[in-house]
Amino acid sequence: MSEKENKFILGDNSDGYRRSADSTQPFNLPPQRPAEKPPVQKPKPVRPSARPSAAQPVRRRPQAAASPRRKTGQAQGEKQPMSANEKRRLHNELRKKQRRRRQILTYVVLGLAVVMIAGILSLTVFFQINEITVKGDSPYTEEQIIGASGIALGENIIRCGADDVSANLSKSLPYISSATVERSASGKVVITVRQAVPEWSFLNGEQAVLIDKTGKVLEIGLPEIALEATIVQGATVTYAVPGEEIVLSDEVPLSFVKELGAAFDEAGINLLTTLNLSDTDYIQALYDGRYTLIVGSTGGIDVKLALAAKVIERENEIDPNQYATLDLTIDNKVYFRPEENPDDYSGGEEETSAPAEEAADTQNNAQ
Repeated sequence: MSEKENKFILGDNSDGYRRSADSTQPFNLPPQRPAEKPPVQKPKPVRPSARPSAAQPVRRRPQAAASPRRKTGQAQGEKQPMSANEKRRLHNELRKKQRRRRQILTYVVLGLAVVMIAGILSLTVFFQINEITVKGDSPYTEEQIIGASGIALGENIIRCGADDVSANLSKSLPYISSATVERSASGKVVITVRQAVPEWSFLNGEQAVLIDKTGKVLEIGLPEIALEATIVQGATVTYAVPGEEIVLSDEVPLSFVKELGAAFDEAGINLLTTLNLSDTDYIQALYDGRYTLIVGSTGGIDVKLALAAKVIERENEIDPNQYATLDLTIDNKVYFRPEENPDDYSGGEEETSAPAEEAADTQNNAQ
């Protein structure tokens, strides 16, 4: 066979197969399997849909939210890389936040600096006292009160010891019971004082000691000044300094005198001339220099004094100048004995008793 004949002869290559020129047998394709028919699916029975009535609401199944789509090849949970615009926008937002923080910090520092400067100036340069006035009644002069208050002209009105003025005046000037201070931004200070009133007096040797209701010593002087207050007999003074609290002996302490004074004030018997405490189980008092009150012990003293106040009021309407003795030692009764003079008890005797209901009401009101 020649070289020309030995070459492959291209024939019908529709099946992609080449064969030589001397091949005389036809090419047969392999047998093919018949195509399988798809399984026949039976149609599902369709249920007749019942129209919902107007009274029965239509129920719908909740639909699941559509999951966000992700690009092909991106794993779940993997962050998508930011674009250049997104990076630029995020960078600008961070710069704005930092700038805002710096501005806030600057304003805070400036505010604190302004407050500190204003405070320093107000305590050193501004708000100086240029006028001091005194109001109220007292036996002292204005110069004495201003000098004892501890406030001076030219002093800073904020740093002045306004809270200590009352204590300073009450101790330095005993006849001042209390004081208040009013300050204004214009530099004016007003001191208002209240005068202390003598309440009790004690004879201490050749001197007399006057005290107020609180027990503060107002004055120590001659025995004549004891007449300015109720003279307390039977109490011994152990310590007395003007402006400070008096100290009495343990037999008749100051607390006992204060309790008796409160009981007399509650009953309205305020014009006591003397109070004899030589025997605390047999207390006596002289009212207005005319009525001698035999109180006895302190048991039921509120009821005793309430009854005595009623008898005194009634007898004063009859004769405001008469003298008498009121015996309060028997419960719910007052024995009234008129007298022509304090040393004569030859007059008649009259018994004044209070009904049980009235005595009970008086006791309840006194309590």
